[in-house]
Amino acid sequence: MNHHLQMLRRAALFCAVLLSFFFSASAAEPVEVLKYPYQVQAGYVLLPWVEGMADKDLQGFVNRQLLQSVLELADSASESSLNGNFDVSFYNENMIGIRFSGYSYLPRAAHPTKLERGIHVDLRSGKRYSLAELFKADVDYHARIKELCGQEGEPYRVTTGLPEAAWTYRSFAAAWDEPEEIFLLGSDGIRVYAVPSFAQGAISGYQIPYEKLMDVIDRQGELWQAISSKKAQPVTWGASRQNNKFNKDQLQVGDRVAGLLTRTVERNGAYLSKAVFFGEIELSGTGAWSNDSGDGRAYLLTVDRAYERRLPRWDDWQQESVIRLDAGSDAKLLAQLPESALRIKVVIADYSLGERQILRVARLVKVREIGLR
Repeated sequence: MNHHLQMLRRAALFCAVLLSFFFSASAAEPVEVLKYPYQVQAGYVLLPWVEGMADKDLQGFVNRQLLQSVLELADSASESSLNGNFDVSFYNENMIGIRFSGYSYLPRAAHPTKLERGIHVDLRSGKRYSLAELFKADVDYHARIKELCGQEGEPYRVTTGLPEAAWTYRSFAAAWDEPEEIFLLGSDGIRVYAVPSFAQGAISGYQIPYEKLMDVIDRQGELWQAISSKKAQPVTWGASRQNNKFNKDQLQVGDRVAGLLTRTVERNGAYLSKAVFFGEIELSGTGAWSNDSGDGRAYLLTVDRAYERRLPRWDDWQQESVIRLDAGSDAKLLAQLPESALRIKVVIADYSLGERQILRVARLVKVREIGLR
């Protein structure tokens, strides 16, 4: 009997060691976070971008989730712009939390729309979490949180020292509700706050400790496990890494190539018809006006070989980098360029290419030098 008991104990110990090894080996690796500029009409936003994940497909999906979470905050009108920046509000090996602050502006509107949003994405799956997923299904978590916020003396009120401190609990309770339930998940509690109007500005809100909500939190739920099973840690801010090659069959909106962000991907069957990349690039090369651009008279730039690595290209690219420069809304820029062939240095944006495009195309942003030696 004792022999069998010892055998069982050894087997249990072996399983425990094996499981310990498995979970430690499969733990998510620390990531770096970058701030990446992205243009939305006349506005610019700094987008969150993660790097350093071993699974590059998952990393790409996480980044697309972060991209979409920010861009969907803009006014629905196609001409509205979006401006803003972000901080990392929470990070552990399971999940990242982003606090985005900014504004969206519609031309001819009286004032911009202020924006605040907490964005929480699981680094193991790319899933975006809602606040409701933290709580048991049959619980009115709005009522419970507001009850705690409205306690006498408002012990959980967040004080920033800014002019916004004049807001009242009543204004918070009126503004904080679906779909405007702005929240930030932390290691110890939830911050809830609101932006009721442009004139009034932000309501700094309340920081509710998890311990005051444990009876209504779904402790077996996916979100609570993501928060509580790994210790929160400081985020590592990374510098941009530039790789200018991509797989044309796998390129997706949100992918970063050569330091640029993929804005548009159009396909026609198996062909990559068009890909457009956001960001500015400085290039030098030989430029000249031509009547043989395939689309009427145009200014063509043959990029110097030393600068070709600054341009996105697919893996088996064999073509010379000739770019047709468009002026966009500023026709005076192209008028600066001489008729004869000369070496020039320029800044371009909105670089595009495709398998059936005759030429690469980019918008001319600035002419730096004409007549380089």
